[in-house]
Amino acid sequence: ASEVSFPQEPPSWTFYTVQEGDTLWKIARLHQVKIDNLVKANELEKDRLYPGMTLRIPSPSGMN
Repeated sequence: ASEVSFPQEPPSWTFYTVQEGDTLWKIARLHQVKIDNLVKANELEKDRLYPGMTLRIPSPSGMN
């Protein structure tokens, strides 16, 4: 018998607009996700955030 595999469900995203004074640590803590997952989800370079930037926030279980 052959197994049928289904594509993995894409992670569900929440969107967050960066505010003045926000840090990756603060945003990750607020949304209960790992900083590494935020960086990967948004293809960030060197923690560069700026006010008005929109970040994709993966669901806490979506990107382990």
